[in-house]
Amino acid sequence: MSGRSVEANTIAVIVENGRLVPADQFAQELVDKLPAKRRLIAVVDLEEPTDQLRNFYMAGIGMLFDNVDGTGPGKTWPTQNSLRKYILKEIGFAEAVVRVDGVKWIPLSMARGEMSFEDMTTCLELSRAFVVDKWGFDPWGEWSEAKELEKHKK
Repeated sequence: MSGRSVEANTIAVIVENGRLVPADQFAQELVDKLPAKRRLIAVVDLEEPTDQLRNFYMAGIGMLFDNVDGTGPGKTWPTQNSLRKYILKEIGFAEAVVRVDGVKWIPLSMARGEMSFEDMTTCLELSRAFVVDKWGFDPWGEWSEAKELEKHKK
């Protein structure tokens, strides 16, 4: 090996019969342009189960933001993030930070790798119960139903 490395485009692949194969026509074109008989190093980025759960959680927050009073610029929750943080504090997914002027509650991070799948599941269940109790609306249920309808329309 010459010690040199060349960074190329990301190429989407799938596993078929134990081999990595291009996932689509565009990926096939990128593979066809690669030099023959060269060593390639693949970096595998698998989606974690928490990624899907986090995306589902955020979709529900977005739907809640669009359908309840007090959201929007100049209101109680001006952004989806402020609404999400409010809910996390209310369900106890926050840590206390002692400051000179008292205790401030900081919501726990939902970033990738910061919250386990079990904690994310618990967070979703508690958030759902809190939102239904406070607003009488289940955005995650509504979002799931909307996705099911989309599947049937296709």
